[in-house]
Amino acid sequence: MQISPEQLPHRLGLGSMVSGLDRIRSLLGVEAAQLKTPAGLGAIPYLRSGNDFVLAGAASSVENRAWTSRAPLVLADTAAHETLAGEQPRFADGRPIRFLAILPLALGDHSSVHLLTLADSLPRSIGMANRLATFALESFYPTRQESADALSAMRPQPNAALMDSATAAAGMGVWQCHLAGDALRWSAGVYDLFGLERGAPLRRDRIVAQYADASRAAMEEARACAIETGTEFRLDAEIFRADGQQRWMRLTAGVQLVNGYALRLFGTKQDITEERRLIDHMRHLAETDAMTGLANRARLQARLDFPEGISALLLVDLDGFKAVNDTYG
Repeated sequence: MQISPEQLPHRLGLGSMVSGLDRIRSLLGVEAAQLKTPAGLGAIPYLRSGNDFVLAGAASSVENRAWTSRAPLVLADTAAHETLAGEQPRFADGRPIRFLAILPLALGDHSSVHLLTLADSLPRSIGMANRLATFALESFYPTRQESADALSAMRPQPNAALMDSATAAAGMGVWQCHLAGDALRWSAGVYDLFGLERGAPLRRDRIVAQYADASRAAMEEARACAIETGTEFRLDAEIFRADGQQRWMRLTAGVQLVNGYALRLFGTKQDITEERRLIDHMRHLAETDAMTGLANRARLQARLDFPEGISALLLVDLDGFKAVNDTYG
């Protein structure tokens, strides 16, 4: 039975897949996007957008491995890959494919796996290559839930659960914020840090309200700068858990850019409360007299070097005080 390109998306239950491939290729700035279907679906081997290519030889073996294992394969530069370096895949016009992402998709009832393949003649950095692949999957599905299901189906769940538990036990977690709608996703460790039930719905306005005023202002300023310039940032912020307990966290954030525009922020949040307490204690010991608890000479010198507001130095001369000091300390 012959299946036309117009019939194939409907046969697979994929909706407007052809237009979806065009959209992905345009957004990511890659030369080609292909969807390869399982064997036995007819004479059409794949849907494609952009330049044509066929993975053969070593590249075909790599493709089959991704297909059978359902594990994504993202190559930032095929010229640096030990298997493909000597036999680089090529476009139909003979140009070598440098960036290659082979992404298994479990569609419909997840009983069959399809491959979404992205290709470009220019290599990418490792971080950018992985971000492009992730964004391709999330753009590919018409709803956020389907996107989440696809990403979940790709990941080795036992290892992901183990990593989530390990990072939560260490007082840290990973987060991301899709800038279209400020949709948040957290791992278990971030829920624990903010004192919220794991998996509870997240609203950014409520989360931001848990920041102390000064930390909230600093975070919003750093966030706006990151979105505008595409630069990463790190910030130590004071927050208050849902139960009112004060905590300190270290926030790191990166920016995913698509065609020069910020798509989302992502990073880690780590509980550093004990670290801050230790630093504050050490600072107190360094700047105060152990017997009287008063500021010592180091603290005085620091205030003189960096005066805060209106400052003054008062000198008092007490007659006969030396004898008291020598006797009683």
